[in-house]
Amino acid sequence: RFWMTVIGIGGCTALIVTGFGLHESIFSILNQQFYHVFLYDAILGLDKKAGADNLETVDGYLSGSPWVEDHLLTSQTLLEASTNGPAHDAYLFVVDDQERFMEFIQLGHRTDDEPVRLSGDGVVVTEKLSELLEVSVGDAITLDYDGRRVEARVADIAENYAYHYIYLSAECYQALFGEPSEHNAMLLRYADGAGEAESDTVSADLMAMDGVDSYSYIATLRDNFTDSMEAIDYAVVIIITAAAALAFVVLYNLTNINITERVRELATLKVLGFFDQEVSAYVNRENVLLTIIGTGVGAGLGIGLHRFVIQTAEIDMLMFGRAIAPASCLYSVLLTFAFSAFVNGVMFFKLRKIDMVESLKSVE
Repeated sequence: RFWMTVIGIGGCTALIVTGFGLHESIFSILNQQFYHVFLYDAILGLDKKAGADNLETVDGYLSGSPWVEDHLLTSQTLLEASTNGPAHDAYLFVVDDQERFMEFIQLGHRTDDEPVRLSGDGVVVTEKLSELLEVSVGDAITLDYDGRRVEARVADIAENYAYHYIYLSAECYQALFGEPSEHNAMLLRYADGAGEAESDTVSADLMAMDGVDSYSYIATLRDNFTDSMEAIDYAVVIIITAAAALAFVVLYNLTNINITERVRELATLKVLGFFDQEVSAYVNRENVLLTIIGTGVGAGLGIGLHRFVIQTAEIDMLMFGRAIAPASCLYSVLLTFAFSAFVNGVMFFKLRKIDMVESLKSVE
């Protein structure tokens, strides 16, 4: 009975930890990606045929717009990255001035606060891409772009959660491809108070200009991710409901067996003058102790189960959060105790119905 209770309660706690952790790991990446890593609000695609006059017109408009706080001309290219396995699509950013670039895209590590610095002899890849390519710092990857294949060294690995990115300095790009990069994009950062309406106005004005090819608003992308992940809330509810059912079935059945086996003992206590609350506490004390042990075991199991589920549920283009907040573990423990208290409350009425005379007359 001890092991059955500990395993049942542990399983209940582990499921709840996994449910809360799953929600937190998936939705936390939206804040991390679009508020911590990406600091820009929109990206403007420029036509390859855009001349200096076109760029000057766009730059003049953005500089004079009251809604655009800052903008940066950069180079972004879609290419394929590979090692010995399958190739994966990634966006290549060529950085002319890292200090300016960091005002729009924050390059850092997920596990510490140290910034990522670009070097002249290597590229920075995002974490999920490094896992798919099975590379670490110092390894080589192959970049396939516009019919050209070059080999680059991985200088560092940066935090990122949505899509794959490769960052390198302008000097490194020229050393790899033998020519300077072409500016084909602008990163825009809006002023405080600017929303979707202001973005639509700026977008309409820019798209009417020669040399402007596309406009993407980051908030729209973030909302699309949020909408696609709303089903996770239902999954969390189902997991917690299943955990509650598991706790109820295990505790109810084992407590019922416990009472049935000790009915003469409990009847004797009532004959000796124990009140119903005291008899109930006599039995439920064991459940409380086993619940404490079970939740401790379940919290550890839940952390491992959460990591397994997260890594299994990930798709190639996304990386979910790995950590579980202490608050999630605390809520899981409190919910488990709430389920246990509910079962103890139900069994209280069963203890009240014990017939003292009939129980003492029964044959051992």
